[in-house]
Amino acid sequence: MSKVRGLFLLSLVSLLSTSLLAWEMDVHYGLTKWLAFQAGFSLADAEVIARGAEAPDEGKLFPAPSAVFKAACLGNRDRDISALVQEYHFPSYGPIPGAPSKRMVVPGAKENAATALVETQIQTSLPTQPRERTLELLGFALHPLEDSWSHQGEPAIPTTCAEDYAFGHPVSRGGWRKHDADLTYLHQVPDTVEMAGRTYEKLVKFLANHPAMRDHAAVPWSGVEVQVRLFAKAATKSEKAAWFKSQKSVPFASYTSYPRFLELIDLPDSSRTTAAVTGRGVAAAKYVPASEDRSVPSDANGFVGQFLTEWIVKRSPERALAFANPDEMVKPFEKEPGSGSSAERAKAMLAMWLVQDHGTVNLLGHGLDSDRKTMSRFESLPKIEVESLRAAITSGGEGPYEMFRLLRRSNGQPQDIEVYGAVFQFRHCPRDAVVLIVARDPKKGWAIERLLWWNL
Repeated sequence: MSKVRGLFLLSLVSLLSTSLLAWEMDVHYGLTKWLAFQAGFSLADAEVIARGAEAPDEGKLFPAPSAVFKAACLGNRDRDISALVQEYHFPSYGPIPGAPSKRMVVPGAKENAATALVETQIQTSLPTQPRERTLELLGFALHPLEDSWSHQGEPAIPTTCAEDYAFGHPVSRGGWRKHDADLTYLHQVPDTVEMAGRTYEKLVKFLANHPAMRDHAAVPWSGVEVQVRLFAKAATKSEKAAWFKSQKSVPFASYTSYPRFLELIDLPDSSRTTAAVTGRGVAAAKYVPASEDRSVPSDANGFVGQFLTEWIVKRSPERALAFANPDEMVKPFEKEPGSGSSAERAKAMLAMWLVQDHGTVNLLGHGLDSDRKTMSRFESLPKIEVESLRAAITSGGEGPYEMFRLLRRSNGQPQDIEVYGAVFQFRHCPRDAVVLIVARDPKKGWAIERLLWWNL
């Protein structure tokens, strides 16, 4: 592996360490803690379990989105890493490598791949293992069980990723480019309630096998279910916050591992006004990692820095378009139903990332599958306020973004054209990886050729 490629992969692991693959922190962290307390765990133990359940999406176990990239995207093929993604996020017994249709995810309502890890933890007794470690491992094991509902069906394959290794949100739940699979109100019955019921059942069973860890008697599921339904229906950040704050038995202040967890979910801040739009497939870009070690030229780095400054710091998608090739930028989205010229669509694409309320962006299509009126709304919504790139975006390297060299293929053959990728993450929507593809035209110079993003 070349030094450049190796650094790229390491940067993705760090860059995406806070990204989420399925149910967001309101479920994996918030609801799991609440369910654990209802099942009979103490508040302190429930916090450890919830922290463990969130860990696979936070990079503390097997970094989820970054692992997908490392295993299956931009020319990579790593069976071992892909298998970990399958085990912890897309549970099935399907072959890797293998067609997505062979790796269908079935909810863990019955004993299957989704319940394998948690059943192991329930049946395991390690008297010398520290209590906190036992609880944390229980949380880890609950993660794939919970994800089996949000990821049910055939995995969709993100742009630039190999279909026999990669995973993404199923098309039936919004597709890999949207957050719809993560949102409980879209799947409140039966998915969210059934998922919570199965999680609760496993927590109760764990305490039956480990009675020394019981703090109090379990609340009957009938009483728990009523509250879960209300939780599932909450469609905005403010509604979710109201639900958590109404649960006096589990004080909101007790969520100490991630006290800002509701600020980072992809729901609108307040009232919902537009229905979520179904995701669609996107044509694959033909880029692969460079196979040789070449440093990024300073003028390419400077060009990207100027573009990002005009776009993000000065908050001017219109001026940023002067650095881009709009016709090329919209090519991956040609099958989307959005109207308008390439310049209008590219401008909307840039404008949506500046909207502070990313949950509303998702409601408006999270991309270009909207009409002209909807696209224009991106420009009218409140924008992020930043004074520097470092305040707005972050990466795994020393700077606010990481750059790496790519090779571009034509008819399966590499072309000797200078192409680079710039990878970063917006601080206000940390569940999305954003990648700029930058190419040098021999006559026109550098241009932004693609703006791609993944939410997995």
